[in-house]
Formats: sequence, structure tokens, C-alpha cells
Amino acid sequence: MSAGDVANFDKQACDQANEFLQLYYEVIDRRRERLGFMYRDDSTIVWNGNPTNGVDAIGKFLTALPETQHTVQSMDVQRLSPVAVRGYGSEALTALVAGIVDVGGMEHGFTQSMILVIDDDSKKPKILSDRFRYVD
Repeated sequence: MSAGDVANFDKQACDQANEFLQLYYEVIDRRRERLGFMYRDDSTIVWNGNPTNGVDAIGKFLTALPETQHTVQSMDVQRLSPVAVRGYGSEALTALVAGIVDVGGMEHGFTQSMILVIDDDSKKPKILSDRFRYVD
């Protein structure tokens, strides 16, 4: 694979992840009950120090949170080496997001880091690991 091929492959993967993350914030702010399709059965989240495992438990946890409105100020997506996610699929990305979130009328700075695995069947990203933290 040439350097140009690698750069093009990286750009396509990152563009797909950026679209996925824009959809993620729309869904979590407006249609949270539909978040399940974005996680895998073996996904984990740690939300401000509270760990939750599995798509059903994650859905219940996130649905129980107060209403939110996220404003993303920066987003960075990078491809991971296949060695880093061996056993989870052929492609994976790491995403770092920072911004402001209004939670039940209170505004907080936040950071969120995710590992996205490209599903081999659908070719769409799924969240394998999700870490969310207020930064105030």
C-alpha cells in the first residue's frame, strides 16, 4: 500500500467516524432511547467514574441521565493499529472529543474518548469503549 493509499484510507475512516460522532451527539441529546445501535454487546462505558458494561445496561444508564445538550468544540479521530484491537475486527479508531454539555440546566466542560470498531458486516462504526468526564 502506497503512502497515498494509506492517507486516503485514513481520511475515509476518519470522515466516517466524524459522521458517526455527529450522529451520536444528536441521538444522545434528542433520541437517547435509540443509542443501543451505536454500542456493541461487549461495550463498556465509564461516565464520570461510573462503569457500565453491555449494550442493555449502557442504554438503561444513559436513558436515566438528565436531558443534555452537547456543544462539541474539538474532535480528533485517529486510526488504531489492528494489533491494538485484535479480536474486535479489522479496523478501529480512537476519538477524542471536548466541549460543553448542558445537563439538566447546569453547564459543564467535558472530554470524551472512545474506541470505535468498524463492524465487519455492516462496515459501520460501533463504540467498544466510551469514557466521559466533566472537566470543571
